[in-house]
Amino acid sequence: MEDDTTDAPPQTPDSLLPYDLWTEEALRQVVIMALAYAAEHGLPGEHHFYVSFRTDARGVSIPPAHRNTAPQRWRCS
Repeated sequence: MEDDTTDAPPQTPDSLLPYDLWTEEALRQVVIMALAYAAEHGLPGEHHFYVSFRTDARGVSIPPAHRNTAPQRWRCS
């Protein structure tokens, strides 16, 4: 008989399906649908969105005044 137990933590197997990418895309769609719903129906009571994004990310275009006050991250609510 052999002892096949080890103290090493179990390793997560590589997935054959890109679940991480699917999850990211699904969450983007949730945001898109929530904004579209709010644009059409409004938000109840005092509810609001809190939006934050990287100002230094590729493809982001914002006015220089905003970039100067928030060189890496911009937040609005």
